[in-house]
Amino acid sequence: MSAALGALLALGLAATVFLPRTTVRGPAVHLFRAFFPSWRFFEDTGPAPRLMHRLVGPDGTTGPWLDTLPPVSRGPLALLYNPAGNLRLAFGSLVDQLVAELATIDEAALARGDLRALDALVPYRLVRRLVSERVGSGLAPAPAPALAFQIRLVLDDPRCAPDEREVVFESPVLTAEAARDDGAPP
Repeated sequence: MSAALGALLALGLAATVFLPRTTVRGPAVHLFRAFFPSWRFFEDTGPAPRLMHRLVGPDGTTGPWLDTLPPVSRGPLALLYNPAGNLRLAFGSLVDQLVAELATIDEAALARGDLRALDALVPYRLVRRLVSERVGSGLAPAPAPALAFQIRLVLDDPRCAPDEREVVFESPVLTAEAARDDGAPP
């Protein structure tokens, strides 16, 4: 009995590893994604998206692109208690979700300046608010009167130089007040 059960488990494991997978898509699936974790730990590894921002002064001058989510320093206690690392991972998942949902919007509408499709994306509104809060709270380097900012998503490929990274998305100039006042509760 136990040999048959072991053989059945081995057969199931081999099937999950070697058979092709199909991705189930749809709005209903996104509601339940928290209940079904992704077990694709080492598949399709590639460049990870990196969230960057730059500040725009009142006269339209732009600053350098800064890393919005720098790596968190870890100590020996981080193995047992690591709230900053967990928050950083949650922000990273949010950026991943934004990259996935950006692929679904109409780029021609964005090129015409119609930002309704972009504003309808919940991950975009959350990232916009995250950057606004980071700039406003001093967690991200900013000069004193940071009136506006831009968001950029780049693919962080360690084989490329920083100026050769592929830009996935670059937002229009956003004001900090508009980013915080997006209709969501504070």
